[in-house]
Amino acid sequence: MAMLFHDRYAPHDIDDETVSTQWLYKLVADLWSHWLPEEAKETILRGGFYTALAQPGFRIIALNSNVCYTFNW
Repeated sequence: MAMLFHDRYAPHDIDDETVSTQWLYKLVADLWSHWLPEEAKETILRGGFYTALAQPGFRIIALNSNVCYTFNW
């Protein structure tokens, strides 16, 4: 019996371009690279999430969502 998973991104090790979400992670990493710290690029490319210290005592934590996923039925 096949299992269907909806509202999920493909795991980072999926390289089939018909279902991979790496295109989105690469786009976001490129678009945001001018204002995010370099170390954030690694986690964006791995899973679309990052953390950045805005100022002492204030950290931004961005979590992944399904906003741009084309297979989000």
